[in-house]
Amino acid sequence: MCKYCEMEAATQRCSRCKTSWYCSADCQLSDWSFHKTQCKPAQIQGVIIHDEEARKSQPDGRIFESITIDKKHPIHKEGVIPSSTAAYGVPLMVYRLKPYSVHELEPENRVATNLMVDKVWGMPPFDWEHYVGTVIVIRKDGSPLTPEGLECLWKFHESLLKTWNERPNDIPPKLTKYNLDDFCRTYRLARIRDGQERFRGLELPL
Repeated sequence: MCKYCEMEAATQRCSRCKTSWYCSADCQLSDWSFHKTQCKPAQIQGVIIHDEEARKSQPDGRIFESITIDKKHPIHKEGVIPSSTAAYGVPLMVYRLKPYSVHELEPENRVATNLMVDKVWGMPPFDWEHYVGTVIVIRKDGSPLTPEGLECLWKFHESLLKTWNERPNDIPPKLTKYNLDDFCRTYRLARIRDGQERFRGLELPL
């Protein structure tokens, strides 16, 4: 059945989410203003951030690993959106593989902690400061997220946090799309010069 006009002869399927059907291109176009708020790819490319213990068993101490996430994964309902990444236009969702508990502490994961910086206070929430464990990260908008892209975001946050002790109020104003894009361009070139050829495929802006 056509999602827009409810006619039975629905032969065109949304190529992105693959769940909505339409009888014509006109109906699909007419429904887009509403459908786009719900349309998510059937699978999303995300990234695992291994905690500091898990990295010991990864090749070369790897921090990031690509992962494919389907629509039923709990990250879509339980993932936390860092206010800082939403502020500069790259809304991430971060999902702990094990929930925070004071009775069962997970290994540290400073990469994930740095990504959770609050846009107002310039520091992560209390329950993300320590013992985060391994996490999965996706983009809330369903766009692909690569290890190289996430590394840029982490390093951007890390560069801002270096000034926290001396000038904590400097961090929130710098959480802008312009500053992020400028940092990512510079960082990408630096990684390529260091021989990290995988960064040539990183599409900017994020």
